Amino acid sequence: MFFIFFSSFTSGVAISVFITAISWYVENIFDSSMYLSYVLVSGYIFSFFALPYISRLSDKYRSRLVLIGIYTLGTLVCLFLITYPDIKSLPVFYHLTLVVLATAILTMVKTADQVVRSIYVKRKFRDGVIHKANKGLEVVRQGITVFSGGFAYIFIRDDSLVYVCSFGLICFIASIMISFWIENEKPVNNPQHRNKLEHAFTSGFQCGDNNKIITLTIAPYVLIVSLNVLYPPLFNSFNALSSDFGVMVIPYGLGAIVGSLTSPQSIEDFKKHYICFSSLIVLSMLLPYLSAGIYSLYVMLFILALSHSYIRVMRNTLIMNYTSKGRISNAMAYNERLFIFFSVFSTILLAFLSDWLGIELAWFFALTMFLIVTILVLRSPFLKEQGVFVQIP
Repeated sequence: MFFIFFSSFTSGVAISVFITAISWYVENIFDSSMYLSYVLVSGYIFSFFALPYISRLSDKYRSRLVLIGIYTLGTLVCLFLITYPDIKSLPVFYHLTLVVLATAILTMVKTADQVVRSIYVKRKFRDGVIHKANKGLEVVRQGITVFSGGFAYIFIRDDSLVYVCSFGLICFIASIMISFWIENEKPVNNPQHRNKLEHAFTSGFQCGDNNKIITLTIAPYVLIVSLNVLYPPLFNSFNALSSDFGVMVIPYGLGAIVGSLTSPQSIEDFKKHYICFSSLIVLSMLLPYLSAGIYSLYVMLFILALSHSYIRVMRNTLIMNYTSKGRISNAMAYNERLFIFFSVFSTILLAFLSDWLGIELAWFFALTMFLIVTILVLRSPFLKEQGVFVQIP
């Protein structure tokens, strides 16, 4: 288990630092939340169409081969940006296109890495260990965030990506080397159980009567990612420096690690836990406007991350426990594609509201939409008796 986590950690730090840097870079070079939204959602759109093929590859080949392939893509992107450092001298269209393409590929690498790791955990470990493995995955994922904050502080620049990409190149090469040590799991070699490509586009969750609540409770994941487009203007409204923005991932990562480690193994009270921590998310989003100071943003990020990770571990365990090994690749790919669909829409909408109506209105719109979803979850039934979930072999 160590090497699957370690390879993910090194590649994840590279991508997290790049995404933080690219957000600040675009906001400062183009001074537009809409441009930033185009850049951020490009990766999710690319991933949306790539995930069914990644799911299919995960059925056919061992996880470490798929991981080596996607890490190689990340290496090539960083190498290109290092060898062509002065992209800001290009016309705006070509400049923005290169930034979009680089971000799209690296975001796809991040998304594919998450899906392949989840598939590996389900196929490699028995059911009793899955919750522990999910905690490990989330701790690694958020440990990435903590460490990337320190590296972002060192490498982030207002008008250059060379330092960030040089760091990323080293990390991706390390991930490729580490991946050779990952223990093999059994791929789905039986044609009867192997997912067809068309099923990867159409399959959903396999949680029986709880499919509705599983779908709704993806909201914190969507919110956390969509808010990325609002963080640069929000920090700018507090007259923050690039270094202040770069270290924002440290309180976020620490909160997420706490949430991951404290998430309970039992999923019977999943709905109660969700309502409690989603309410905490709503309250935390009020902090920047109740306490005028940059430290209120860091406290908010800590609480947001803690609540999101607490819910995420429980939700992923729920999906994995009641999905068979033969169908897990489709279920996890569907989960990410569902997230991508809503994230793309909400990111663009929030960017539009921020540019045209101001950061305050965009922020409170996001808060209101999340509150509505929380109420819908509260009114939705959650069947926790044994046997209500359908597990398809």
